[in-house]
Amino acid sequence: MIEGKAALVLPYLGLLVAVCAWPFLLRLPALQRPSRITLPVFGGALVLGAAALVATRGMPGLLSPVVLALVLLLPLRGPGAILAGLACLPLLAGSVWWAPDLTLDPARAALFVAVGLGAAVLPRLLPRAGGLPSVPSLAVLAGLGTLGCLLLGGYSAPSAFWALWHHWGAFVAPADALLGGGVPFRDFPVQYGMGPTLIIAALSGGDAWPGMYAIVVAANLAYLLCLGGCVLLLTRDAPRGVAALALAAMAATVLLWTGYPPDFMSWMVAPSVSGLRFLPLAVLVLHILHAETQGAPPEGRGHAIWFVSLAWSPEAAFYATLLWWPYLAIRRAQLVTGLVPVALALGGGALRAVLALLAGLGVMILAFRLGFGAWPASAGFLTYVRNRQAFFGRTRPGRSGCRCWRSRADCWR
Repeated sequence: MIEGKAALVLPYLGLLVAVCAWPFLLRLPALQRPSRITLPVFGGALVLGAAALVATRGMPGLLSPVVLALVLLLPLRGPGAILAGLACLPLLAGSVWWAPDLTLDPARAALFVAVGLGAAVLPRLLPRAGGLPSVPSLAVLAGLGTLGCLLLGGYSAPSAFWALWHHWGAFVAPADALLGGGVPFRDFPVQYGMGPTLIIAALSGGDAWPGMYAIVVAANLAYLLCLGGCVLLLTRDAPRGVAALALAAMAATVLLWTGYPPDFMSWMVAPSVSGLRFLPLAVLVLHILHAETQGAPPEGRGHAIWFVSLAWSPEAAFYATLLWWPYLAIRRAQLVTGLVPVALALGGGALRAVLALLAGLGVMILAFRLGFGAWPASAGFLTYVRNRQAFFGRTRPGRSGCRCWRSRADCWR
């Protein structure tokens, strides 16, 4: 999908890393009191990178979101903030990746400007510190999420139904095979992990599709509320306008981005990019933030959540491991002083991570053997890695059925 686009992707990634890293760089002691030229110089460098990205991508039209978003610079103050804001605008192009030449009509352009300007001035309209009240905020998120789970009428259209069948089928197929007596990783591959497969099979009662709907709804709502809790904890001392803006950005990302807006599909269409795949990771992040807020030790429940993530799916296992064990190592290193004690604390954390990962994998393999009466086959576990072209090539259905499933069956055999 991005082959041959390195000249476009690399400037985008560089600009994204620079913009996201800048707030953390400002926390360094050397930048606590930057000189007068530091912010303008950094902002100017970002603008040059943004200009290179725009030149590579192509100049947008006057009514494109990138050009209209210039209005968001109006509430900013200072040359550094304005230059950084200009640099952020090309990142907005990624939010309309399905239509690079998107141009809004006058009415939609006016609505875009009004909503964007309202979001930009919201922190000044609600300057009172203390964040947002948790219960009403989570209730609003739950209501929006429930509404998104119920809006399924659009999936009666052929393209939307095909997208739903394609993304849900990757979860339903292994659950059906499991109910038929097959052994995972030996008789059939499991693309998105044993956690979703086992739960869908347990809730299916012989038909995996109703069970699939139930777990997608529950996982998506839990995922949304966990991320909402993370935002509320992170912004608990921030002005209410800033907290509301952060919560709205999170909700829009979870509810709208995954639904492919051009086809008006909801966040139910692709469970693989939402709660059914990454719920354990969201729970782990929420646990860490809550423990840090309360000043309580995070290890007890955190280890249990990490192990669930390890067993849930390969992606959840990877990200949870990448989060949990470095976090514990850095937390221990903060309790000591001196180069050698800090290095020993970090090295000890890395060693504990390796030992815990080996132990966790060993427990999972043994549980697999006890549950299915056979050892998992490494070739079956790595099927999707060894046959990427067959699994992720063209997948549009032909006259005799969907090519993706025929190619998957062929590569499995």
